[in-house]
Amino acid sequence: YVPSSKRSIGHLVEYDYAFDVGDETQLDTVSLTYGASHPMLKGGTIVSCMLESIYAYGSIHAREGAVVDPSEKLRKRNILRHLPKVDFTAGVQNMFIPKSSISYLDDGNTRSIPEMDGGRLMIRVLGGLDDSMLNNNTSSSLIVKEGIKVVADFGVTTFASKNESNLNEFPELDIFDKLCSYIFGTCDGSITCHLRPQRLLSSTSSSGPNVFNPLEAYEIDFSGSKVSLRLKEANFNLGHRRVIVPTETTFAVKVLESVVNMGFEGTTKCELAWD
Repeated sequence: YVPSSKRSIGHLVEYDYAFDVGDETQLDTVSLTYGASHPMLKGGTIVSCMLESIYAYGSIHAREGAVVDPSEKLRKRNILRHLPKVDFTAGVQNMFIPKSSISYLDDGNTRSIPEMDGGRLMIRVLGGLDDSMLNNNTSSSLIVKEGIKVVADFGVTTFASKNESNLNEFPELDIFDKLCSYIFGTCDGSITCHLRPQRLLSSTSSSGPNVFNPLEAYEIDFSGSKVSLRLKEANFNLGHRRVIVPTETTFAVKVLESVVNMGFEGTTKCELAWD
C-alpha cells in the first residue's frame, strides 16, 4: 500500500497482533436449541442439538508491515487489505439430536420430524502462509500465500426425516390424503472457499476483474468442493400410491471449477453422479 501525495506518512498507524490457541483447548458438551414461531402464521419450529468434544487450535497474526490509515473510509476493499496471517482449526467430533427431545419443523403446510446421529464438523482457516510455516503432514494445496482459504469437512453417520405435507384435494386423480415420506441415509462432504485477489486481465465485463480499482478486485474460488448423499431408505406415500427409492442409492456433486467475483458472478463447472 502506497499513500497518495495528499496523505502524510505520519497519519499511518502500524499495528501488530497475535492470538494463539493451544492444542488442549476443548469443551466437553454444548446443548443448542432453536425455536421460531409467529402469532399470525401457522406452524412453528424447534430443534435441539447436542455438540460433544468441541476443539480448537491454531494461531492468528497480523501480516508483516500491516498499516492502517485512520482517516480512510470504511470500505470493503480496505477491509480485505487487512486479512490476517492465520492457521486455525476448530471442529466438533460428535453432533446428534437427542431422541428424548421434541424436535420438529412446521411451516404450516409441511411438518417434519428430524433425526441425526454421528455428525462431525471440522473447519480450517488458512492464509498468508508458505512452505516453511506448515508441518510436513500438510498438503501443498493448503498453502495459501494470498487471501484466505476456508476448508470445511463434514459428515453425518445417520440422518432421518419423517414428513407430512398437506395437499389440495384433486378428486379427478383420487387425491384426498396427505403426502407422507420418510428419508433415512448418510451424507458427507468437503467445502473449500478461497477469497483472493483477482488476476488482472484485459477483460472489463461485469464478471471480469475490476481493472479500474484493483483493491476491490477479489474473487472467490469454490473449486474442489464435493458433497455426497447415500440413501439407505426412502419412500413417498400418497393414499394407495407409493414410490420406493432403491436402497444404497447415491447422489454426488463435485465442483470441478468455480470462480466468482464479489457479486457472485462468474462461471461454475460441476460433475453430477448418481448410482
